[in-house]
Amino acid sequence: MKHVRLSVSLLVVLGLTLVFMGCAKPPEAEKQAAKSAMDAAISAGADKYATDSLDAARKIWDTAESQMKEKKYEEAKKSYIDATTAFKKAAMDAGKEGGCRSSKRCPGHC
Repeated sequence: MKHVRLSVSLLVVLGLTLVFMGCAKPPEAEKQAAKSAMDAAISAGADKYATDSLDAARKIWDTAESQMKEKKYEEAKKSYIDATTAFKKAAMDAGKEGGCRSSKRCPGHC
């Protein structure tokens, strides 16, 4: 009888653990931060002056979106954070290239 109680208790604990592990929330804040960084990169001219950086960031974004569809929220969270960093880099790259091209300060470098 004690084995039955112990077995039932273990099953209940295991079941509750699985339920709570499956209740991870989508990383909406990280997704929004990445979206804002993407918009800022495009506004900075990354689509013209930093296409390689922007394309790399978009690939990371696409990975995060796929992970969200598969409900792999922890992986998606990391990918959105990585995408945010990549979009910020694209914006900086665009600023360097765009500023150089519109400036007479760096002749011969563009």
